[in-house]
Amino acid sequence: AASVFNGPSWDKFRREIRILDGGPETPVTRGPAIEAFGIWLQLQADIARKRTLLGNLREVPGRIMCRFPALISSLQSSRCLAYEAMAGRPLEDDLRIRPNPANATLQSLIETLLEQSLLLSVVDADLLIENYLWNNGGIGFRAVPALSPVPIEWHTEFLQYVVCVIAGETRRAIQMLARMSAGRSPYAAERALLRAFAGLEPDLKIKASTPGAVAAFETYWRTYAASGMMLAPFLELFHRQMTMLGQWHADISASSEVTTDSLWAVMGRILRFCVSQNLSLEKTKGWVVGSGLLAMASARQLAVSLTQVQDDDAIILDPEGDEEHEATMGLRAAIIVGTAVALALFALLVSQAIGAATPLAKFLFSAAILIFAAMVSILISRVV
Repeated sequence: AASVFNGPSWDKFRREIRILDGGPETPVTRGPAIEAFGIWLQLQADIARKRTLLGNLREVPGRIMCRFPALISSLQSSRCLAYEAMAGRPLEDDLRIRPNPANATLQSLIETLLEQSLLLSVVDADLLIENYLWNNGGIGFRAVPALSPVPIEWHTEFLQYVVCVIAGETRRAIQMLARMSAGRSPYAAERALLRAFAGLEPDLKIKASTPGAVAAFETYWRTYAASGMMLAPFLELFHRQMTMLGQWHADISASSEVTTDSLWAVMGRILRFCVSQNLSLEKTKGWVVGSGLLAMASARQLAVSLTQVQDDDAIILDPEGDEEHEATMGLRAAIIVGTAVALALFALLVSQAIGAATPLAKFLFSAAILIFAAMVSILISRVV
């Protein structure tokens, strides 16, 4: 019950756990750790909230990786959450078989977790690998975990933060973190984060043992800790999630960028979802700005990819492979140009759809926008 976290029982717990002071457990017996633990317990205990989330998530349109169980209405009560058991094989069984299906399974898991955070706006507060199941081409749960919500006012900033971290846009990523910092001026928070980032010692162990995208999230998490500020609960849980994924990632395939590949797959689903939802709800005008963000992020990723290709070109030592390499470079250049054109036409169509007067015109614009959105998604996947 909620009263447990504000009454004598909680105070007694806080006093008794201080017995562990002076030993290796000391960091988890004080301040931030205890507060975070209390928040986690409240997430676990809020059955009504879990029930509402499950009811809403069952109605998500479109094809997504996440599989959520159906509620059993006749068995619900204030102290009982009842839902159908999910069938499927344990995900952890696949992760033991190297390299395949472990690589493919890990990418599906990362896609699922990014999809939860960026599209469904919830973060798994448990992240127990033994809790995940393969279910009808997607991923389900043995038991529904505690799901921490991403506040609606931070949806756009959170999406931008994740894209900018993976694309290497440090200043923009720190700006988004500062905006999501509760209880402080964004400008003061940004300055504090920039100072902490500049003074952060590089962690060679992190760089050596985890892929670039995962190491980047770990770096920003360490930056926040060095700044002395407190992360919002959903951000704390998200960074913890990325660190745990990095541990599995390093064990399976540290040299690949599964996280980056997974993000762009999820971005394609977000794009399709936003187009269909906003056109049907006549809110396209407000989403034009968001589509501009996607265009800029995509262009940034394409530029990064092209730079990587040029860097790779400098170390080719086999002259017999020159012709094949030049053909590959030509194909990548063509894809990049095609993507730029598709993005421009996509933005133009969205702007024209706003002023469409007749149902037929709206339908035609909607169809064209979906076609160009699919083209952008396919072209980006080809170049990265």
